Amino acid sequence: MDVYLGVNLIAILVYVLFSYFLTQKLFINKLDFYFFISLNFIFGFIGSKIFYLFEADTFELTYLRLLNGYVLFGGIISMYITTFIYSKVNKFNFFKLFDLLSIANCISFAIGKLSCFYTGCCYGQLTNSTLFYTEPTYVCHYFGIDDAKLIPIQLYDSVFLFLLFLFLIKKLFSPHKPGLIFLYFGFSYSIYRFISEIYRGDLERGIIPYSSFSFSQIYSFLFFLSILSIAIYRHKRP
Repeated sequence: MDVYLGVNLIAILVYVLFSYFLTQKLFINKLDFYFFISLNFIFGFIGSKIFYLFEADTFELTYLRLLNGYVLFGGIISMYITTFIYSKVNKFNFFKLFDLLSIANCISFAIGKLSCFYTGCCYGQLTNSTLFYTEPTYVCHYFGIDDAKLIPIQLYDSVFLFLLFLFLIKKLFSPHKPGLIFLYFGFSYSIYRFISEIYRGDLERGIIPYSSFSFSQIYSFLFFLSILSIAIYRHKRP
């Protein structure tokens, strides 16, 4: 089995297992849980592909474009919107589901980033630092250097997400109000992602025309503002 596919399948399995473990007290009927998870997968995938196609130079619905490439923020936003609508329809406390979804997302994204490191996508900028590794040949040719030394930003992303996951788990088993874990995840990830994008070297991820900002930095900023608005709403909520 392809390593990239295998690691991502592990990430999906971990997501499902953690989601089941964390939400079993909310979902009395297992069929409700499977339906909820299925909705998140479907709309998360659709959202990630829509964002990916939006960033592309040309909007081509080719087989290759539909099969390869996605934007993580598109999946995150779509999953939270899906969870919010599902919670309202089924009269759940959406903040509780947001908390649990954030933890499951965190650990699955951390594992998924390892597949990016293996295949060489989402790579960092050129560096002279000792903290480097040599990318696959196609990346070296992209830079015009036979032995390109690049910042292993995928590993930094993975380590950050693993540490954030441990922090969120600790908060989960401590007294807290619903929504706090979601806010921790939202604020932490949006700030980290905005900064980490500075050290990315893959131009194909999408750069805003006539600027030095990537699309993901704009998404991070907007996500941060959304989380801030939700935090204010949550604080004022009785």
